[in-house]
Amino acid sequence: MLAFEIPASRLTEPLQLVLRATATRDLVPALTGILIEAQDDRLSLTGTDFDLGLRMTVDAKVTSPGRTLIPARSLAELVRRITPSSMVEVKAVDGKATMRFGKSRFDLPTLIDADYPQVDFGEAPNGDGKTLKTAALRHVLGRVTYAAAQRDDSLPILLGIKVSFSSDGHLEVCASDNFRLA
Repeated sequence: MLAFEIPASRLTEPLQLVLRATATRDLVPALTGILIEAQDDRLSLTGTDFDLGLRMTVDAKVTSPGRTLIPARSLAELVRRITPSSMVEVKAVDGKATMRFGKSRFDLPTLIDADYPQVDFGEAPNGDGKTLKTAALRHVLGRVTYAAAQRDDSLPILLGIKVSFSSDGHLEVCASDNFRLA
């Protein structure tokens, strides 16, 4: 069982961010959900589609710690309609999550959380993790993304952007679509 309360204003933005990482097709049904873990008055929202994984943590009043996997689109649609001043109460038990806010009550089916992949957001394996300011990373990536391939017809590797750190602390990003290089 999982139970928590949180102001809607504190839940909306993290939920919308994590929603971006969830799968849109249900080839693996668990990936279409958002894993919610509640413990020690902290709520963790995790989404992944195997290529991208996002986890957001927010403060909440946890009355019963636990975890559940709720379909992402359904949850996001409900939370989007809640007034920011409302208090949201969620209880998940026996394959069903009940969400209450104001005079409204909604029951959502849950997915099997045991099917959700383990997503590791820890340090880099060799301890070489780097920290960048968001604005700086956005600027650097904006300078090369135009050169990345838009379709994966022949060389799917060209869809990505190579990011590497030199030993002297410099960041290098590179993209190519086989005709141009940035």
